[in-house]
Amino acid sequence: PWSFLFYPNALGATSVADIDLAIERAYTTTVAPAVAAAEGVYTQTFEIAIDGYEVQKETENAITYDLFSVRGGDVAVAPGDPVLPFIKGYELPLPSQAKVIGVRIVKSSSQSIGVYNVPNARVRPWTEGGLSYTTKTSIFQPYPANSDLVQYQAMDDGVVFTVFPIQHNPMTDETIFYKYFAVEVTYEAPLTVAVTDFDLNKEQYAPGETVNTFTRVANVGDSSATLSARLDIKDGVGEVVGSQRSKDFVVPPGDTLSIPLPWQGELPDGAYTAQISLMSLKDTVGGESAAFSVIGGEITEVTAPATLDLGEEGMFNVTFANYRNLAVEGSVHLAIQDGGGGFVEHLPSQQVIFPADSSETVPFTWTPTGVGGGNYNATATVVIDDQTYGPMAESFIVVIDLCAGDFDLDGDVDGSDLAIFSADFGRTNCSVKLPCEGDFDQDGDVDGSDLAVFSSDFGRTNCPIGVQDR
Repeated sequence: PWSFLFYPNALGATSVADIDLAIERAYTTTVAPAVAAAEGVYTQTFEIAIDGYEVQKETENAITYDLFSVRGGDVAVAPGDPVLPFIKGYELPLPSQAKVIGVRIVKSSSQSIGVYNVPNARVRPWTEGGLSYTTKTSIFQPYPANSDLVQYQAMDDGVVFTVFPIQHNPMTDETIFYKYFAVEVTYEAPLTVAVTDFDLNKEQYAPGETVNTFTRVANVGDSSATLSARLDIKDGVGEVVGSQRSKDFVVPPGDTLSIPLPWQGELPDGAYTAQISLMSLKDTVGGESAAFSVIGGEITEVTAPATLDLGEEGMFNVTFANYRNLAVEGSVHLAIQDGGGGFVEHLPSQQVIFPADSSETVPFTWTPTGVGGGNYNATATVVIDDQTYGPMAESFIVVIDLCAGDFDLDGDVDGSDLAIFSADFGRTNCSVKLPCEGDFDQDGDVDGSDLAVFSSDFGRTNCPIGVQDR
């Protein structure tokens, strides 16, 4: 198989996987039916006809290079090798037990197209310049070699064959265009049918929603295969909780069919696996699986004030989306937790009816009292029947606005505090040994600046009880 480093959009080309099917390709592929060569061994021939190629010139470091491309193809880039186009010629679907045992070019048509200065790739990390060109190379013969003009690589669901229509000799610059290949592939296939693709129409379903599956079945043998498909729905521990079987269908030799098979039933929230099995009479001859989940709803948002003063009422909201096609009743819970995860208070839960296929926002209020300042979380859960959704949390900060003048620590700044401040007003000998209650700026006296601080708090009745800002 190939040993190329593929740079995305090298030379501005488009990746094969990204090509719009409406864009005309400059090549066509024809595939002949498979032929039995021996028991469990088959050969198949595919032909590729390339209509033409394009050449554009690009100058780098005062050297003009010739850059080849083929419409619908891509460009192979490997350090020190000529930069040449390739095309994905054929995909051979194969069962997992099958393997390719031989590939040979049985016929080709080529012509010399002259001398071209094809660049050799200099590959560095993108941060250091990425792809650039050079005339230096260690290759002294036509590239790719005749045996490498057709290459293949095993994939999960088969084999991909690529073709190099341009062959270049870096020493002489002689260039050859191959306009036609006939390639014979020999493979062993104890089982000739395979699931080459298995998809669900989505990855997440609401309870009761139909699970639609699509299975692509390939027959790589030389005779028709009569099959049926069984779809099993398994829960998280592998127990089958639902099944559906298709009618018999026929896959012609060398052909593929897409088999839709839906399943409908009521599943509780959780993780599941859809498993398809191909049946030939009573034997299982292939299969595949895909994971999905069932979710009846979810908490989509929890809101909280960014900051909340001690004693200030805060508004909190919990939004729950009901994905079911019917209304359900549930309880919404909100808990206040401190920064360490400890529970400070569980607010009264609320019973709510959530309309079908819609969201509902439930408000809560909380007033912080008797708590310290710092980070907190509002943590929400919703319970419907026996299913708990969440938790989802939103953080906020409790800010404690202390009172400088609450000397008696009774939660207000009133006349009794004024009497204490007045007793110290005018002192100039405040120190650690002779403290002054009113020396708020700690400059050794109780003067006008301290009076201004006391006056700003005078009359407050929301001071944290037992705490003074000193």
